[in-house]
Amino acid sequence: MELRAYAGEACPQTGQWQALDIPPQTRRFEQGEIMSNLDSAYGLTVWRVLNA
Repeated sequence: MELRAYAGEACPQTGQWQALDIPPQTRRFEQGEIMSNLDSAYGLTVWRVLNA
């Protein structure tokens, strides 16, 4: 199962995360860091972990 988190939530796992948006953006988050809001075209930024 793919690990996902929403903007405004604390990052559940340290690693590289990709925003599910167009164009996709990648950023490294540390566990506990608040996930960024990118003002997604969909109204809510959703991040998925690429690697830990």
